[in-house]
Amino acid sequence: MTTVLPSVTHTRSRMDEKNYRQVILPNGLHAILVEDTMAMRSSPILEEYFDDEDDMSCDDNGTDPSPSDDSDSDYDDDDDIPVGYRKAAAAMVVGCGSFFDPPATQGLAHYLEHMVFMGSKKYPTENAYDDFISKHNGDSNAYTEQEHTVFHFDINQGYCFEKALDMFAQFFISPLMLPDAAERELNNVNSEFNQARFSDSSRLQQLMAYTNKIPLSDHPFSTFSWGNISSLKTKPASENVDVTQSLWDLYNRYYYARNMRLVIIAASPLDKIQEMVSRYFSEVPSDPRLPQLPGQEITHHPDQKSTGRRCMSPWERNSVGSPFSSGSLSAIYRVVPVKDRHRLTLTFPLPSLIDRWQTKPADYISHLIGHESAGSILSHLKRLNWASEINAGVSDDGNENASCYSLFTISISLSESGVNYWVEIISTVFSYVNMLITTATTKNLPPHIFSELSTITNIAYSFQDETEPGEFVENWADELAPCKAVPSEHVLDGNLLVFDFDQDEVIDLLKSFFTPENMRIDLMSSSFGRASDYEDDAIFNEPPTNPASVPHNKHPPSPTPTPLPSPPPPPPPSSFPLQSLAQPIAPPFDLANEAGNVLVEPYFNTRYWVHPLSPEILSEFVENLKTSNPNPLLHPPPENPFIPADFSLKKLPADDAAHPLLNASVKVSTTTCKNKTFYPALVTRFDSNKNALMLSYEDEDDVQFHAVDNGVDFFKKLKEGDGFTLEKGNLKCKLVAVSGSSMKFGDGSDNDAFPPIPPPTEKSRLPQLLISTEGLRLRHLQDRIFKRPVSDIRLKFYISSQYSTSPLHLACMDLLHSLVDDASTETVYAASVCELFYSICANQSGFNLRFHGFSQKLNDLASYVLDVFLSFRGGEKSRSAADARFDVVLQNLRRSYKNDGISVDEHCSDARVASLIKGKVSAEELLDALEGMTEGTFLEVVGEVLAKLSVEVLCMGNLDAKDAREFGEMVQRMLKRSVNKEAETTTTTLEGVEEGKEKGKKKKKKKGKKSPSVKLEERAAEVIVKLKEGENVVINLRSKNPKEVNTSVEEYYQIGVDEVLTKTMVDLLTDMMAEPLFDSVRTKENFGYSVGCQPRWTSGIVGVTFEITTSTKTSSECGGRVVRFLEEEFLELLEGMKEEDFRDHVNSLAKHNLGESESGFCSTIQAPPMYGLFFYNPNSLYFLPVSLQRLGMT
Repeated sequence: MTTVLPSVTHTRSRMDEKNYRQVILPNGLHAILVEDTMAMRSSPILEEYFDDEDDMSCDDNGTDPSPSDDSDSDYDDDDDIPVGYRKAAAAMVVGCGSFFDPPATQGLAHYLEHMVFMGSKKYPTENAYDDFISKHNGDSNAYTEQEHTVFHFDINQGYCFEKALDMFAQFFISPLMLPDAAERELNNVNSEFNQARFSDSSRLQQLMAYTNKIPLSDHPFSTFSWGNISSLKTKPASENVDVTQSLWDLYNRYYYARNMRLVIIAASPLDKIQEMVSRYFSEVPSDPRLPQLPGQEITHHPDQKSTGRRCMSPWERNSVGSPFSSGSLSAIYRVVPVKDRHRLTLTFPLPSLIDRWQTKPADYISHLIGHESAGSILSHLKRLNWASEINAGVSDDGNENASCYSLFTISISLSESGVNYWVEIISTVFSYVNMLITTATTKNLPPHIFSELSTITNIAYSFQDETEPGEFVENWADELAPCKAVPSEHVLDGNLLVFDFDQDEVIDLLKSFFTPENMRIDLMSSSFGRASDYEDDAIFNEPPTNPASVPHNKHPPSPTPTPLPSPPPPPPPSSFPLQSLAQPIAPPFDLANEAGNVLVEPYFNTRYWVHPLSPEILSEFVENLKTSNPNPLLHPPPENPFIPADFSLKKLPADDAAHPLLNASVKVSTTTCKNKTFYPALVTRFDSNKNALMLSYEDEDDVQFHAVDNGVDFFKKLKEGDGFTLEKGNLKCKLVAVSGSSMKFGDGSDNDAFPPIPPPTEKSRLPQLLISTEGLRLRHLQDRIFKRPVSDIRLKFYISSQYSTSPLHLACMDLLHSLVDDASTETVYAASVCELFYSICANQSGFNLRFHGFSQKLNDLASYVLDVFLSFRGGEKSRSAADARFDVVLQNLRRSYKNDGISVDEHCSDARVASLIKGKVSAEELLDALEGMTEGTFLEVVGEVLAKLSVEVLCMGNLDAKDAREFGEMVQRMLKRSVNKEAETTTTTLEGVEEGKEKGKKKKKKKGKKSPSVKLEERAAEVIVKLKEGENVVINLRSKNPKEVNTSVEEYYQIGVDEVLTKTMVDLLTDMMAEPLFDSVRTKENFGYSVGCQPRWTSGIVGVTFEITTSTKTSSECGGRVVRFLEEEFLELLEGMKEEDFRDHVNSLAKHNLGESESGFCSTIQAPPMYGLFFYNPNSLYFLPVSLQRLGMT
């Protein structure tokens, strides 16, 4: 019997209207069911859902649908259930991940994740699932963590979802995992690994696993989780291990219902969703099909079926503890990176913190150690020019947050000089920990810290954004992994809120585990060379030896690399405001003498050196941790000035006010007619002055106002199917779909039919031009959809076109961007903690700045950052560019240019863009322009760039027209103040006037000289190269990493100017091509892990790209394969396609476009004017006449 767990509705966030239910099936499968009320509100009008002939007192519940004509189908058409254009989605998490890999087949869990999708007994066609998902506007994917694996998909609602759910369930009941598919998928696993090989973060993770000095038999952390040909073919073959049988054994031992969690969201009532889950997942076996291996048994609590409590992993039960032996701690690992970078990572192994979800002590400690305000570790290190960034905490991924341990990491981005002062930096960390312990034991930690954390998490939870269904189920499935799930009564808020504070718990963790003896040090720096400087080792393709069984000086030998010259000494800092620096405590690393002692991690070929910490260095750390006089410059974070307290919503204009029926679908009939006929209509507006609703009728271009007969409170209580009257009872109405719908008309009798088309957005609902001056234009749009106390302000500062192709000026613009970021760190960080965010970027046309978050304090953040930005406007007369930080920021920018395009796919895309945009300046040219850059030269150049500016501003969200005007006036004042001149300016204020019409009230203000501005014709703009018809342009590039094993190919087809019909055709083409291309080229022919096609929008020009990244094929093979697909396979597919299949693609894409238009506040494009806004996607209008013949012509 299915068990229904207690309701969690009371734990929903205040903006969450979805309905939840948790059930446990008789087989033990724990499922989270979510009724997507947003999708149900945005349903098309279903004619049979309400009978026109019934009067308004009838019960409009509809009738059961007739059985499908397809006798082989198990699915209902669901004509009685409204379906919306938000997609349905499902995710399954299985309590089996890389920690369960057998020693002889490391990477097996990841390999199994790939194989599970390769067909089932009920649906034996290998690609049937992916093909069906793609055909119905869906996506599917999976990923493997250390202790669990997540499978997920989304798709259109209704029949499509139900069939996909059945296909999905069969993977956990009776997958095929055929041998012929196994070889091909192994190649894809290997290709995926090859793409990760040159990721520095992946290399460091594997190095930690390889050097932890604990045998894999004693701790699962030592495994090689990615898997490749060596670990899944070569090594097993050498040990006579049958990999196919190993796949089945792993599946049969751990893929069972009690070790799974299911999350489903759909636009259906909870009872219907529960019925589907019972129907399709009841056959998943309750218990393992094979006995679990000794020492790897999962323990299930006796009451799991009634409470939903989590399982106990074998590693937790066996108390395997820290993933590092004592011999691998208290040592420094110097690591050679792929990119040009300097990063210090400190890792402190802790006990598992999974059960401490109420107090979250690691989050509290990470808030203190990772904060960036005055008195922080980062603030101190920045003053010394040693660092630029810090991150601290226990990551959510399974490698750091496991059932048997946690890893608290402190990652610090260093300057070149900071690399040599690594001992002093770590001493600063211990001094800060000492300060926290001392503060807590003498006078307690400041109470405002927990109060702020609790307040901020509550605010963020209360007003969190509505996520797309696919992302929603994926995130929840990951949180519900069997070995780490919070109690079932807190599945919604348990991982997001801080419920209590235990100072003793925090101090105990700091005292017991944040010690020099419990610390691993990884110093990854290009001052040791880069991966491309070393010869490849033959050992890469050989089964590796686990270093746990050999001393460090007995690692598998590797060819001696070519000795590298010693790195030059770091340049002296320009100034240090706090103190003069002595020589580093640790002697410089002698790379020339150490080159022959380099060690090699065999899978990624990562070079490293390991040295135990000397007694002197350990003593230095202990002294800073134990001293009774910690550094007085370090202190807990001050009270945060950005915590919002006002969450009220701005009042809408009286002539377009809020009303419960806005956007509702209704049916209207006159009471005077004998034959009552109900006409579909949409409520589009409410005028509170007239006390009237505006209705838009089917097949009528005009709209009509009708006076309401009841007050607002009456309409708030209406439910779907209820009746009401207008015009003093002369109009009788039925409420069909409640507020939230943007759909207009359609009978909805076919869930796969073309969706109803929304009416055009009224001009009054588009951004209104409120301020228009020579130097500033401001548009405003008040939110009436999401009803959250948040705003979004975007500014585009246009520069003169004379600088748009100058490498020197563009490089200085990037440097300005970086300096603004660096100088604003303390204030911006405090704001970000309170969900107030800012970003800045520079490009050929100028600077883009964005501020978004809770409305109350957003102007405070914006005014601060804008003041920093505009302070550079005075050229040489402006203030110093951030005191001593100029050289460090310049170093960081130079490194970013060097690292640009280091991955082959990024390099390929950059080349495509550069070939299309006239005058596009490359990263190499920008790097050259910074050669010999001084602070004086920078200030002079950036002063030229900023001398003349024009600004476009878009203010949207929870601010009214008055707020927007005040913001615009503030920007104007700041622009004037930044040039320190006085003159008379003319401001044109336009209230609701269409753009381009210079009407309005003119006000003269004597406030000094106007800020020099860029005229429209002088603005920088991107110009796109038109490719010649019939001409093929081939660009061959060498990888920036000489050791790169991957080849990336992009084929770009330029289609034309961005017109709605053209873009519609391109969207439809790529939608239809994606799955057959992926199936043939990636799945069956193993060209590479990354294969795809997608539409491209390049400054108003539409095109299509085909991308293949491969480690097994040549570029000519990839290019020829794309051409063959286009000229032969896809044309053949089109010619043989049935009309109904074609219509499925058309209708699915139309629903996708309409769904996207509902889910986002606006989408932005970089074209004049600065922001184009689409409140419904007009592409859908053009799908109706699309035919196979027209698509073939495209």
